[in-house]
Amino acid sequence: MRQANQEAPGWLPNLYRLSVFLMDAQLWSEADVVLDELISLSELNGDAYFIDEARFRKILCLKRLGRVDEIELEKGKIATGTEVFIEERLYRLDDLD
Repeated sequence: MRQANQEAPGWLPNLYRLSVFLMDAQLWSEADVVLDELISLSELNGDAYFIDEARFRKILCLKRLGRVDEIELEKGKIATGTEVFIEERLYRLDDLD
């Protein structure tokens, strides 16, 4: 996935898959960086497809990294009622407390 991202930098599906692989490997810091890029490019391009799940994933990374002071800021960017599936589990904002 890293090679695919190098060949097509900024392609959102590659960034998304890379973030999933990094999280699966418990490489939280690296996943956090990729998710920041995914979120930033999604906002820049007005592409909402990955944004909510990326924000949920970022919050999960922040928890693992012990950066809990940043979580509320990220949660504030997610619309109330948003739900996403991550690792065969449905997450809501309340699940991120």
